[in-house]
Amino acid sequence: MKVIYFIRHSKPGNCSFMFRNSNIQIKNEKRHLTKEGRKLAKKFFSDKEFDCIEEIYSSNYLRAYQIIF
Repeated sequence: MKVIYFIRHSKPGNCSFMFRNSNIQIKNEKRHLTKEGRKLAKKFFSDKEFDCIEEIYSSNYLRAYQIIF
């Protein structure tokens, strides 16, 4: 049986200085996780239930990638 998880990104930080003049969509895509957000993600994925993940699908948001890796 295939199990699918939908996981929302954790706590986003501020947008990088490089993207301050970009439109709102670009700013949202480039926001990174806070230190607390990374800590929460690491704790969440330390569960043994996630040891055998075969495929990962993600949005193109930076913080979504940061949760995965």
